[in-house]
Amino acid sequence: MALPFLDTNIVLRHLLQDVPEQSPRCTAYLARIERGELKVRTADTVVFEVVFTVQRAYKQPKAAIAAAVL
Repeated sequence: MALPFLDTNIVLRHLLQDVPEQSPRCTAYLARIERGELKVRTADTVVFEVVFTVQRAYKQPKAAIAAAVL
């Protein structure tokens, strides 16, 4: 069985908390991954897209982005 793919939008909704209908669900999903309840796969491009979007569109400093993503 293939692992689910962790998409850029899930990470962005969690970090930005900007969509009330989706952000809490994304945060809960990532918490399940962090606790080891779920395993997912992702790609380097997802990390790139998250950093690029938060830096360019939301004007966040690199240090804050790095801390949030890690």
